[in-house]
Amino acid sequence: MSSLSTAVSWVVLCVTVACVLLVGIKKPSQDWDIIAYVASAYQLDGLRGQELSSRTYADVRADVSDDKFKTLTEGDHPGNLVESNYRKTVYSDPKALTEQIPFYSIKIVYIELLRLVGHVVDSYSKSTYIVSSVFSALGIVVLSRVLYIANVHFLALPFIVMGSGVSELAKTSSADSLAVFAGMLCILALLKRSRMVFLLAAILPAMRTDYILISMLVLAVEFVRERRAASIISAAVALLAYISINKFSGNYGWLTLFNHSVVAATPYPAELTPSSNWMDYIRPYVAAIYDMISSSNSIAYVVAIYFVCALLLRDWRIPPISRLARYVLMVCRKDIQSTALLVVPILFVAGHLLMFPDYEPRFFVLSAALALVWILSKGTIKGLAPWQRARSPTEASAAVGALDPSLGPA
Repeated sequence: MSSLSTAVSWVVLCVTVACVLLVGIKKPSQDWDIIAYVASAYQLDGLRGQELSSRTYADVRADVSDDKFKTLTEGDHPGNLVESNYRKTVYSDPKALTEQIPFYSIKIVYIELLRLVGHVVDSYSKSTYIVSSVFSALGIVVLSRVLYIANVHFLALPFIVMGSGVSELAKTSSADSLAVFAGMLCILALLKRSRMVFLLAAILPAMRTDYILISMLVLAVEFVRERRAASIISAAVALLAYISINKFSGNYGWLTLFNHSVVAATPYPAELTPSSNWMDYIRPYVAAIYDMISSSNSIAYVVAIYFVCALLLRDWRIPPISRLARYVLMVCRKDIQSTALLVVPILFVAGHLLMFPDYEPRFFVLSAALALVWILSKGTIKGLAPWQRARSPTEASAAVGALDPSLGPA
């Protein structure tokens, strides 16, 4: 890389990081989660009951405008009586607020960080989006390294940041930016075949418990690549962390989370009776699929799947099922870039939606960013563009056989 290109790359990186950091701190979204995270922090400080509720809402009120506070305590859709009743009850009843905390206290690293920063800035509310902004910026730095390894031009960085939603995470009061940063580090370690991948995979559940999926997928890849002992140990630690965090936080379990989040939110989830209507468990999946298709970052998945299908139709002589599994394993061993940037992210999206059918784009920013990197790394390389000439059956068979002789011509 020439000195001019290096200088331009540094300028692009610094400007992108600075913009995301400043926008996140100066224009936070201040959504309802800010209340739950502030309450989680004060609970760890030892506050309970009315004192916990009073301190939480006083902290939030000091940081937001009067209109925003009214929205947080009464709802922003007058016709939505469920949301309005939920927020009013949580505001007025300390018991209701306390029962929301187990949904948020499982993000233990994020809460400890906002407590640390909160003592510096004298506001837990401010610290929620300061931490998010800082880790969004750090995530961009790690993403820039992924771009370098994937041989994607550095000028693509700001477009990937905006297209995947990394820039929006900086404004939120949530653990998502911290999780994306840690997940990006884990993927980078996988790409570099670094032993740090085992440590990072083991601690991912402490960032967001649903990132146990990323941990297991990454470690499955490492297991296939013959690093089996370390993969098994790291997976065991990750699972132990996942179970311990949920137990320590008093998590209500999947059924309560499902009903509270995608069926009907209740101010008193500890007393929730799960729905017995089977349609309540079907409708969320339909809604999640619709939300995913209509979301801004769905284009990353659509284009990535298009590329994959085009490549398979062009290069692949479809083998029997018994040989298909061997082919997939071979790809994991020999094409780590596609595995890390496409297979792991896409399987994370699929697994997450299968277990929790609620498509909020912030949950899948990591997947969208990595998929965009893969598209840019593969889409312009000669021989991989899907609009190029399809190979003949003989050429396709020879191409597959070059990777694995056992899958070549019969």
